[in-house]
Amino acid sequence: MPHSIQKLVEDALTGCAELRHFTAGKSYEDLVNDRGLQLIIERLFEVIGEALYRLRNLDESTFDQIQNGHRIIGTRNLLAHGYDIVDHEILWVAATTVAKPRQSRTNVSAILNFNQPSRSTIKQIRQGKLQRKRHDPMRHSARYESLH
Repeated sequence: MPHSIQKLVEDALTGCAELRHFTAGKSYEDLVNDRGLQLIIERLFEVIGEALYRLRNLDESTFDQIQNGHRIIGTRNLLAHGYDIVDHEILWVAATTVAKPRQSRTNVSAILNFNQPSRSTIKQIRQGKLQRKRHDPMRHSARYESLH
């Protein structure tokens, strides 16, 4: 059964919404201590990545409108094939920075906006020096705040 662009976009959007739902009010420590939450986040990244992989194969020009689409597919591949080397901290940062669609659900350019944090940002999170701002996770310039 061939996949439609709209169905694949909807699957990716639904996965992002579910990531936001399951991570709301949670911390990285919650993830570390909750195997169920780990599995949920891993599965949702697999679904989003697979939907984008199929979208890329179906309509590359539409896929090219998605920021970091190739990285998301790469994350899916890592989860599927490198299950034993998954870094849950990187997944957590990605899951908690998933963008909300800015306009209608059919506006493909606003589907996903994964902004991979820098290695120094991840290091500061690990050291407990930064935490994600809760009031506006979409502001690129002020996504993290110092804890000290």
